[in-house]
Amino acid sequence: MIYLDYAATTPLETRALEAYIQAATELGNAASVHWAGRHARERIEHARSQIAEKLGIHPLEVVFNTGGTEGNNHVLLGLALERGSGHIVSTSIEHSAILQPLSWLQRRGIEVSFLTPDRWGRIDPEALSGLLREDTFLVSIGHTNNELGSVQDIRRCVEIAHAHGVLVHSDMVQSLGVLPIHLTDWQVDFASFSGHKC
Repeated sequence: MIYLDYAATTPLETRALEAYIQAATELGNAASVHWAGRHARERIEHARSQIAEKLGIHPLEVVFNTGGTEGNNHVLLGLALERGSGHIVSTSIEHSAILQPLSWLQRRGIEVSFLTPDRWGRIDPEALSGLLREDTFLVSIGHTNNELGSVQDIRRCVEIAHAHGVLVHSDMVQSLGVLPIHLTDWQVDFASFSGHKC
């Protein structure tokens, strides 16, 4: 079989499977203070440091969860529910893991504006300025589109949003392991990833 849908999920690499089997059969609860728990915690922190190094960020900036959808929800819903009102800017071509929570927030009074891409699936970062308002608290733009493959200029979007005091989130699930990611250079406030895509 020739499998061509790596954008949906990738086959599990043998080394990753072996590491998982070892952890699942030999390690304890990472929250426990006994030897097995401390050993499990060391493995988690080692993984956190490796990921942080690859992304160019501090290990404490890496938060583990179940995947991209939970990461997106954590940011979108967490910020919006904390504020209770306000405005978010996103794009009309986001993954459903972004569009669905935005729709849920709209039904609860959060206003959302959507940037429209050109015929190549690219967003004009300069158009972002026209949508930012005084009550805008978040811009959420995916780096690489899961169906079109278009890549957005996240660095420029961050520059524009930050000039207006607005935080930026980027769903980078489709980018990890495929394209260079420069979180520190780009100054993205939040980014979501998923291990099974890379």
